[in-house]
Order: sequence, then C-alpha cells, then structure tokens
Amino acid sequence: MAEEFKEQEELQDDLLAGFFKNEETYEETTAREAEENSFSSQIPRFQMPKNGEVDVRILPLKPGSKQSGWAYQLRRLFMKINVLDANGNPKLKQDGGQAVMQIPVIRVGQAFPGLKDPIDTFRSLLKGEAEAQGNTGLVELMKKNSFEGGIGLNFDSRSVALLYELENKKEGIKIAEFSFSQFKSILEARDTAWRKLQKYDKTCKSPLSSAENARTTTITGKTENKKVSYSFTVSSDDRELQKLALDDAKALVALPDLNDILYVYNRYHYTATLAFLKQLDAKFGYAILEREEMQEVLNAVEEKLPASDTTVFEMKIKDAAAGDANEEPEDENYNIDTLEAAYIAFADSGASDKSQDGLKIRAIMKQFIVDNELEVTYTRTTTNEQMFDALIAAFDGDAEPVDETEAEPEPENEPEPEVNEPEPETEPEEETPPPTRRTATSGRPGVRRK
Repeated sequence: MAEEFKEQEELQDDLLAGFFKNEETYEETTAREAEENSFSSQIPRFQMPKNGEVDVRILPLKPGSKQSGWAYQLRRLFMKINVLDANGNPKLKQDGGQAVMQIPVIRVGQAFPGLKDPIDTFRSLLKGEAEAQGNTGLVELMKKNSFEGGIGLNFDSRSVALLYELENKKEGIKIAEFSFSQFKSILEARDTAWRKLQKYDKTCKSPLSSAENARTTTITGKTENKKVSYSFTVSSDDRELQKLALDDAKALVALPDLNDILYVYNRYHYTATLAFLKQLDAKFGYAILEREEMQEVLNAVEEKLPASDTTVFEMKIKDAAAGDANEEPEDENYNIDTLEAAYIAFADSGASDKSQDGLKIRAIMKQFIVDNELEVTYTRTTTNEQMFDALIAAFDGDAEPVDETEAEPEPENEPEPEVNEPEPETEPEEETPPPTRRTATSGRPGVRRK
C-alpha cells in the first residue's frame, strides 16, 4: 500500500514538474506585463455570480502552451464592410446613409504563425503608394479609426482563462472571460496576496494560478439598482492552498490549447477580408490587390484553408419585402455574434416591436435564451430592447431581471430592417482589454453605437 502511494506521489510530482517549468516568478510576471503594456470549443462557459460568492481555482496554462502564465489575451480587429442589396447595389439605411457591417477577425499570424497578414500588407502598400504620390490626406486618414471618420483599424480585447468551481468540481474545467476592470482587479488581488507570501518565501510562485502554490480565488457579485459589480480576492492563507491534483492536471493536459480555441481563422474570415480590401481598393484606386506582393500573401493564406471549409462571407442582404410576407423564415442557428448582428439590423431600421420584423427578432431571441439555458426574465410587455439587454447581460454573466406590465402589441406593417453601423472603440494598448459588457447601446466588446 505504501509503495502504491509512493508511486502515485511520484507520478503526480513528474506531471506537475511540467507546470513548474511554465510558471513565472513575481519579477518575471511583472516584467512580462510591463513589456506587453509598452469558441468552437466544447469547454463549458463559466458564469459570473450575480449575487453572492463563488470560490474558484484559476488554472495555469498547460505545459507546451505558446505562452506562460494563466490567461490569453484575445485581440480582434473589426472590418467595416459596405452592405449590398440582393441586386448587388449599395444598401442604404433609412436616413440615406450607406449600410455597413462590422466583421471581427484575428490577425492571420495568430492562426498560422509565419504568414503575413493580408490587411497589414494591404495597409503597408497603400501607405507607401500614398506617400509616393504625395497624398498626405490619405496618409492622415489611415491614422484615424472608423469612429473618427478614418480607415484605421479598430480592436477589441479580452482576457480568457480556465478554472473550476471548488464547490462544483464535478462540472469540470470551464472557460472564463474577464473584462478590463475584472482582469485588472484580479491582478491587483493576486499581487496583494503575492506580496504577503513573499515576506516568508521570496521564491514563491503565483498564488493565483501556480500548479503548486495557488490559493482560492473568490469572486463576489453584488447587484444594486439592477447593476452588477464584481470584486476579487486571492487568498494568502495556507489552509486554502489548492495544489493541482493529479486528476485535475490530467484533465487540463487533455484539453485543447486555448491558443487553438481562440485563434481561429477560416474561409469565412478570408472571404470577408477580400470583400473588405476590394472595397478599399476600389475607393482609393491604387490597385493594391493586383500587386505581386499582395497576391503572394493572399495565396499563402488560401493554401492554409482546408478544402472542407465551405464557409463564405456574403455581403448581400436579402430583401425580405421581395418575398412572400407570410413565408416562414429559413432555419438558422444563431450564435451570439450573428444574433447581435440581427438585432442591430432590426434596431437601426426604425421598425417597431409590433412589426413582422420585430416579432421575428423577438422569436429568435427567445429561442436563443432556451438553447443556451440563459436565466432571462421577461414578460409579454418586455420590449425587444429590454429583452436583448437582458439576454446579453445573462450571456456575459451580468444578468438583470426585466419586468413590465403592459400587453404585447400586435404586428403591423413596418419597413424592413437595415444593417446598423456600430462604431468601434479606438485601438487599446496591448495589455488593456476593454469591457466585455455588451448592451443594445454599447454593441459588442470594443464597439460603440451612436
């Protein structure tokens, strides 16, 4: 029995040794963060508590990960693409402006290391041509983001980590996303505990995520006036030591790398990028896409995409008025991004909740709530905007109850919805991810609506 126990202990020590090599000292962590500052996955999603406390164990990145520490920074850029109608003509909003859509995409190099990014290459060639032609106006325009009326790129960022709930370990490892304020609060809580521990052991590893030295992290949610605030505490108490158990280490190693989960680039992103660049090329007239260097970059990316990937970006929007008004909509599986795009299109159209389009988007939201088992409270009188806000809040783990008393309106004829033009935030600093809180007025992370 003693020999069996010793064998298990040696196996655990060997497995944990791989994690120790991937960990950082306090000095290494602060140095890395200072330098950085100058879900196709089946992993379940962690839901932040609306009220009360949840004790979690933040997990380290597994051995072999492409970076050390405990979280990946997911950064995406948004391509502003003009929308066409079913006939290929520019689609206009009710105010007469061009309808556009914002398509998020990661840089190609994140998915395919070593490859040049088509957008970066295009911008470099365009800037060089503009400077050669003395087009200072275009050079200045490239420095401004879309919100400022320019053609600069717009980014959103978030921190993504793995954890498990101490009281619900049977639910397994979960994936968690943290906003800017949440991420910074976690780092502050970690450093507070780390400094206390360093008084007794200058070489101690992170109390937040170390395989051997991590303690309990407590996440506290508090709702006041329908607004949820969060606080984070990392314990420095040895009685709350959460050394990574052998079974937990095996489960973590068996999971796909976060890098492979977050950094996905498929044919949809590629075709959307082509549409985006073709519109820019036509606008400025420098024929950048015809350049040999540009073609080489595009061909290299396309060769990386599997033939089985048939996803294609479509910039044409079907005109619902052209079909049978009583025709049932085609079945479509909505994720959070496509749902939000559908709602924004409805909201920007000016159509009322009574309209056919209003009832359609409401039905889509109801089905999304059911499919994703979201805790959203609504009544017949809840407006579409209120339902959307509650849905997004629940999806982000920041739910707010909705309760109204008036009767739901009957449908009436309204104009079809147009595609909205969400305005993104300016590009943040490398290690300053903006909030992931999303509402009807704020749009997706890093996107600001007028």
